[in-house]
This record gives sequence, structure tokens and C-alpha cells, in this order.
Amino acid sequence: MNLFGAPIPAPTAEHLAIAKISVVILSLLFVPYISILSGTVLFSLGFVYRGHKEERPFFLRFARDLVNTFIHWGSGIVLGILPVFTLMVCFAQILWGSEVAITRFFTWTLVFIAAAVILAQFYKKTFAAGEEESYLQYFLGLATLGALTLGGFAFVSTVTVATFPEKWPLITTFIPLTYDWNMLARFTHFTVAGLAMTGAAIVFFFINWMGGKEDLDAEYREYVRKFGGGVALGFGILQTLFYLWYLGTLPEFAKSWSVYHIGIAGIATLLLVSYLLYALLSKANTGLGVPVFILFLVFFFLVSYGENQARENALVYQNYALAKKAAEIEAEIEARRAEKAPGGGETADIAKGEEIYNTRCIACH
Repeated sequence: MNLFGAPIPAPTAEHLAIAKISVVILSLLFVPYISILSGTVLFSLGFVYRGHKEERPFFLRFARDLVNTFIHWGSGIVLGILPVFTLMVCFAQILWGSEVAITRFFTWTLVFIAAAVILAQFYKKTFAAGEEESYLQYFLGLATLGALTLGGFAFVSTVTVATFPEKWPLITTFIPLTYDWNMLARFTHFTVAGLAMTGAAIVFFFINWMGGKEDLDAEYREYVRKFGGGVALGFGILQTLFYLWYLGTLPEFAKSWSVYHIGIAGIATLLLVSYLLYALLSKANTGLGVPVFILFLVFFFLVSYGENQARENALVYQNYALAKKAAEIEAEIEARRAEKAPGGGETADIAKGEEIYNTRCIACH
């Protein structure tokens, strides 16, 4: 397996364990960020259009605040581009020696996400330049959404393909296309969950984070609470259905009781989030924005962890082959160490050690 033309060495047992843990952690960084970025661009475009159509500067301000809050170069690179590159390296280790061109698939994901991050910065500049409602702004916004959609599709299909080893020889496209209902269910859930996460992030970062944004009057604050909370609640309930669809369409050899237990924990988390969001909306308790945002992150972690468990179930033969290869590598390392050791790798012997001491060491001591 190659990475940008350079061959990737076979992983040791330690490297493989680190790669699998890293996939869960990096997914927890990448997926929420891309979700919020997609929702930000979508909602800001909608509010720009509505603000001009209804001639209400209030909506234009909200669109501008959304963009200024969630679109930044630093977060785009650290949470968007770098995780994809690192995930590519991790999956190259996990699927080393297999028939799937995982690095090629991740390369296209990286291209789409990098393009989306760059386009998002140009889209943000149209607000600073006072170009609201311009064709350029709409074009850049839609182009960013398009790149994010392609990047999200490429990411989901690439990650999901690991649970379908029997389909690896059949995939010849530059990214895995819709090869199973499970992939379609996962991408739909990815999209809906992203909108729910965006709603929770709006409430958290506008009202709760570091005391909330400055200069928020009562009307603006109330609208943020209702809009963000309503979006999070509506799409949060909807994503539960798609999450169940995803779990139900997993291939048989990827299913296990542990996968179902993690899924039940995820659904219970969503039910708790829905209850808190209902209280946030009905009782105007904006302080609930903090636990809601944290619980959404917990849910994303459970999804990532459950996917990892399903992937482990599906890759049982791949893991066996890698374990065998890792054992061979360890044996080679031990053999080289033995050859370099004093005595050319001969077995340690008390009598021989005493002989060396009497003939060499005693000359100085």
C-alpha cells in the first residue's frame, strides 16, 4: 500500500492499536466540525436571502454573526484538513495489504475538504466587504456547500467501505459510490446529525460560551434560543430514525451485541438531549445549552466508537493477517538484536561469561 507514491511499511501491533484509537479520536474532531461548517453556510445563505427579501437587517446580522463565529482559518486546518490526512495514514495501517485503495479514496476526501475550507474563507470575506445578496456571495456559498457535500460523501463512503471486505475488489471508481443501503443510511444520518449539531452549537456559542456574545439584545437572544434550539430538537429527533436505519442495515458479520449496546447508549443520549432541548424551548432555560452541546459530542463519540467496533467485527480476517505479519516483524527484530549482541547471538552461558571475565576483565580490575 502506498501513500502519495511512497510505500507504507507493515504496521507493528503497537502501531495498529494506536491507529485504531486515533480513528475514534480524530472522527470526534472532524465530524462535528464539518457538520457545524455545513450548517453555518446553509443557514447563513438562507438568512441572507430572507433578510433582503423581507428587508429585515436583523436576519442579515444573524447571517453575518454565524459566519464570523464558525468560519476561521485555524479551525479549518486543525479540525478539517489535518484530521483527514491523519485518518488516511491510520486507515492505511489498518487496511495494510488489503485489496481496497483506501489512500486514493481519502486523497479525494482531502481534496474536497481542503477546497471547502478555502471557499468558506472567501465566502466569509463577502460579508466583510459588504457584498450581501451579490451573485458572488451566493456562488461562493453554494460552491462551499457543494464541496462539503462531496467531501462528506467521500468521507462516509470511504470509512464505511471498511465494513464490506467482500466488495473491495469490485470498487473501481475514484471514491466508493453507493454500494449498499448501509452506506446511504450512514450518509443521511451524517447530514441530519450535522444540522442538529449546528443548532446546538448556535445556542452554545452565541449564549453560553464565555458568557455569550456581546451586544445581544433581548429580541436577538430570544431568536437565537428559539432557532438554534428548534433546529437541534427537530433534526435531533429525526436523526434517531436514521441512526436506527444505519444500525439495522449493518452487514451481518459486522453486527454484535457490543455494537447494539453502544447503539442503545447513543439513542438514550439522543432522548436525553431531546428532553433538555424541549425544556430549553418551553421554559426559556438557556443554561441548558451547555449540557445539550456536550451530550451531542458524547453522541458523536458513541457513533464513532460503535463504528469502530463494527469495523473490528468485519475485519476479523484482516486483523488476523496483520497480527501474523506483526509477529513476523517482531521475530525479525529480535533476530537482528541477537545478531548484534556480544557473542553473535549465542545463548547466554554462565561458564562462558566466567571465562570472558577471567581472560579480559581481570586484566583491568
